[in-house]
Amino acid sequence: MTLEQEIKTYRRELPKLLQTPGRFVLIKGKRVLGVFEDRDSALDAAYQQLGPRVAFLVKKIEAVERPIRVPFDARIFQHVSDQTANHRKRGRR
Repeated sequence: MTLEQEIKTYRRELPKLLQTPGRFVLIKGKRVLGVFEDRDSALDAAYQQLGPRVAFLVKKIEAVERPIRVPFDARIFQHVSDQTANHRKRGRR
């Protein structure tokens, strides 16, 4: 489940969307389904219009996209390392 088409739609529609910066857009496929005051309103509309099992994009309208910073968690890498070691002990690769 990727949102490749929705991201393309967002970028294509961005010049129009920038008339309402700071709001949230709801996109499904090649269609903008609405612009909302806040994220919760956009999500409510998405679930009402599309249902809970359909992929969609809700994104804050911004001229400059800010990267999301995810804190590093060494436990994830330790878990992967442990799993790899266990498989090798059992003769798997």
